[in-house]
Parts: sequence; C-alpha cells; structure tokens
Amino acid sequence: MGLSQDEKNKLKLFSNLKLDRTQTETILCRQVTNQEWKSINKDYRKIFTPIARQAAKIAARKQQQQPPVTDTVQAQAIRANRYSKLYKSVAKEAAEAGFRKLFKTNIEDEKNKYHFVKSLFKQMKDEYTINKVQTHYNNKYRTTITDWKINGEVNLFNVNKVIRDLVQKITEGLPDNVRIQIVLKTSDDRQPDTKLLTI
Repeated sequence: MGLSQDEKNKLKLFSNLKLDRTQTETILCRQVTNQEWKSINKDYRKIFTPIARQAAKIAARKQQQQPPVTDTVQAQAIRANRYSKLYKSVAKEAAEAGFRKLFKTNIEDEKNKYHFVKSLFKQMKDEYTINKVQTHYNNKYRTTITDWKINGEVNLFNVNKVIRDLVQKITEGLPDNVRIQIVLKTSDDRQPDTKLLTI
C-alpha cells in the first residue's frame, strides 16, 4: 500500500524539514511500512555513489593513457605564464614593501630621535600679524563683508591660536547675538567656509 494523495499533501507542508520516522507517523496518524518510509526518505547518496565511482575510474584510465609531459619550450612557457599570473599580486606587494624599505628616510634614526621629537615641540614665538584689508556691504546677503589677511608664521602648532585671535578681532565691538561666517581663501583658489556661527 502506498501513500494516498491526501497523505502526500500533508507531508508536502513539511517538505522544508527533515522528519524522522516517528514524526512522519505522527503527522499521518498511522504506522508507515518500510517500503513507504523508503519512498518518503530517499537516500540519494546510494544513487550517486556508484556514479561517482564510475567517474573516478574513467578519470584514472584517461590519466594512465596520457603520455608524460616532456619539459619542452612550450611547456615551460605555459608554466611560466601560469606562475606569473598566480604570484603576480604577491610579487607586486613584495616589490612595494622593498621599495618603501629602500627609500625610507632616516629622519628619525636612533641617535637623534630624541632631539628630533623634542624639536617639534619647542616653544615658538608667535610671529604673525592679522590686518584688516577692506570692509564692504553686500546687498545680496544684506551683510557686511570684511577681508582680513594673516601674515607670518602659521603652522600646525599655532593655527588654533591664530584662528582664535582672528575671531576675536573680527567680533571686536559687535553685539553678543551677532552671527559670523569665516571663508578661507587658499593659495590654490579654493574657499572652504564655516556655517553661520555665534560668537
């Protein structure tokens, strides 16, 4: 006796799960015969194992029939091409690392490392001046635009102080609720700017 269509439909609802025999019998509300269980629970490994064995035998036979590859010029060229593709990325990375090592600057070599680092943090004189260049009214934005110029030594270590001094000079004599925007004019004609800021 096989499974009825109604029983097959019940089991189809659980097709995404791997059910054991007890679970299947519980769903069908009856005991399942060995033949029915085998038809429900097909083991495909039993089918494919002989096919795999046959394929392996054919491959082994073909391997035995092939003559050994002689080390001809063509074979060497094919091998060299394969290896060059295979190890291209590794060789590239190694070459870059070697190049970096070869041309590494000895700016911080062991003898003067302490003196070099110390020189970066030496006390610097604030040798810069902030001058007002011009002031004009802009009708489009209904605001006053003032151009300022900073001359002198401005670097990584004193740039914060320079900007603080600039903002202090810009806002001198202005009320507390005024808003300002700073636009920097760089040597390469870019003009990075801030949003409207309160003092």
